[in-house]
Amino acid sequence: MSVPVLTGPVPPGSAAGGLVQPTVTYTVSRSGWRRRTMRVQVRTSGPVGELILFARPGAAPPRVAAEAHELSRLAAVDQAVTRTIDVTLDGAQLPWGVRLLPALVHPTGWSVTHPADEDLVVR
Repeated sequence: MSVPVLTGPVPPGSAAGGLVQPTVTYTVSRSGWRRRTMRVQVRTSGPVGELILFARPGAAPPRVAAEAHELSRLAAVDQAVTRTIDVTLDGAQLPWGVRLLPALVHPTGWSVTHPADEDLVVR
C-alpha cells in the first residue's frame, strides 16, 4: 500500500494540513471555604485572542458585552492552556449571570463554546 506524499504548501483548513480551529471552553463554579469565590476554569485548545468575563445582576447571563460589567480579562495565548479566574463574592448581591466573551466582536480563527445558561448563574 502506498502513502501519498504531500509537497508544497498545504491549503489552510485542509484535512492534509491537520489544522483545527482552536476553541475555548469554560466552567463556572463556587469554591473556597463558605463558597465565597466564583471560579471560572478556562481551557483553550490552541492560540486564541483576549477574553473578558462579564457579569450582570440577576439569573440571566449576558449575551453581549453591552448588557453587563467587566469582571476580569485573560490575555491572548499562542498555545493550548488551562487558566483560572477567581472572583471574591464577599458582599456581592447574588444571583449573577456571567459569560466569557472574546474582546473582539467577531474573532477569526477560533471560537468560544459556552456552558448552558443555567450553569452561568452564580447563586
